[in-house]
Amino acid sequence: MLAIIAALLGYEVCLRKKIERMTPMTTTPPSTAVPAPKLAITNAVSVLAVIKPGSGKGVEHAFIRQLMKDPEAFGYKGLNEKVAVKKWADREAHRLAIRFGFIG
Repeated sequence: MLAIIAALLGYEVCLRKKIERMTPMTTTPPSTAVPAPKLAITNAVSVLAVIKPGSGKGVEHAFIRQLMKDPEAFGYKGLNEKVAVKKWADREAHRLAIRFGFIG
């Protein structure tokens, strides 16, 4: 699942770059653009990405676990407090689940 998130975020960065080239420079200059996450993409499945049947947890929970493990790799720049990171991960996981069609 982490590999899927990394690939999707990488694809999003590519799309942003294409859009930046098509729009006038009234948008964010490339020097302040968000860098692509520095994640290794492998074929291995992380235990953080596993969704166990019957556990009552779904794809958002898997996203949250991965986002909380290394929030800075996914662009988190807030306070380094567990409560703040959890709140951010909850919102970001829900946004990702909607964006990639896991929920309506």
